[in-house]
Amino acid sequence: MGEVVVAGMLLVAALTIAASIVVPKPLRTLTNVLLIGGATTVSWLAGVSPAEVVLIGVLLTLLAITSMVLEQEVRSARAEQRHAQEAAARRSALLAAARDIADLDVEEAAAVALRSLRRLGFDGAGVAIVRDGIVMPVRLDNLPATAGPLPVTEGVAGRAVRQRQTLNVTDYQQDPDRLPGRDRIGAMVVTPIVSQDDVVGVIVGSSETIGPPSESQREAIEVIAGHLGAAFDNRRRVENQRLLLQRMDRLDAMRTAFVDQVSDELRDPLTVVRSAGHTLGAHGSSLSPEARSGLIDRLCGQAGRLQQIVDVVLDFSRFQATHRVSRQHWVDLQTVVAPFRDHLEVAASDPGDRDLDVRIHVDGELLRYALALLLEEAQGPLTLTIDAQEVVLTVDDGVQVRNPLTRSLIEQLILEAGATLEATDPATIQLPRFDLAQDVRV
Repeated sequence: MGEVVVAGMLLVAALTIAASIVVPKPLRTLTNVLLIGGATTVSWLAGVSPAEVVLIGVLLTLLAITSMVLEQEVRSARAEQRHAQEAAARRSALLAAARDIADLDVEEAAAVALRSLRRLGFDGAGVAIVRDGIVMPVRLDNLPATAGPLPVTEGVAGRAVRQRQTLNVTDYQQDPDRLPGRDRIGAMVVTPIVSQDDVVGVIVGSSETIGPPSESQREAIEVIAGHLGAAFDNRRRVENQRLLLQRMDRLDAMRTAFVDQVSDELRDPLTVVRSAGHTLGAHGSSLSPEARSGLIDRLCGQAGRLQQIVDVVLDFSRFQATHRVSRQHWVDLQTVVAPFRDHLEVAASDPGDRDLDVRIHVDGELLRYALALLLEEAQGPLTLTIDAQEVVLTVDDGVQVRNPLTRSLIEQLILEAGATLEATDPATIQLPRFDLAQDVRV
């Protein structure tokens, strides 16, 4: 009889474990109670002593509890494994997208970034560029558009730009920087896009539910923002190369024309000197004092003009003799214009820039040489205008660089230094404070 009881207990144990796995959760407890009660009843009917019946019931109850705990652990492990696999798949897709983003132009990179964010579970996404203190949307995906470009003083995106960090807005409707027309947004993540230490844009991921984003979502949007920054870097490099080629082509043309200009400039004074000298030599004794004095004045005037031409040619020769590859890098505006500070009138849109604590991207040595020649010839004050994008040096209206050879040399030096020259009468020199390309159009 004891063997039968043991076999029955083993059968009940097997059925209990099976019930924990197969039977739906709402019926699982009832099934275990029936199995334990049935096994206890059978043991009592089989003539087992009351103490043994109680012991059997306790053991079966413990077995049922253990099986339920094990079943819960198995299900939790399976859920964690499934979540880990899903997270790995998302990370794999993210890395693939990120690799693509770095090699695309800004518009295409923005489109890939938004698709990646939507696959990561965001209900809406958007990319905007930041320029001149304005946030301008480039591409939006299920994210309501604003009424137009926004200053960085408004909106959550503007706050992220000002603070230069990722912002997690768990309840957008209660945020002080909430924008009108976005009633469906519950939460938002905004990350600045940085290129060469400048905040050039923002990327946004939104959710229709209130609550913080997952750690994987936050990590993903920051990774994508980093690769978007690389896309902006590529754009800068391409634009800088294009400008460099344009500048080199213009320089080559100017250097070729300079030789022709020297020939033209020498022709007239040499002709005058030769003619006046011949007249004085052949007929000087017969000339009246007034005529003789006039010829001498003409000789002196043309000699002075020749001296100017020779000086410019010598300057050009020195420039060519010491010519080296232009070393354009970020330099302090203060150090470049320090020798000419008394001749500068400063106009700055930002009061904080009036102390000239601004960095520009030029060859400072060549630019100083050009400014020295410009001030020597123009002999007038320079107006220094500073805004968020560039620094502009302008010679006041009415002040001109009259010598065309000197003007040509100044132009060459300015272009070689990495600046842009719009005109020389009056001279307008643009110094790149930032060198990002023009507005993105989609």
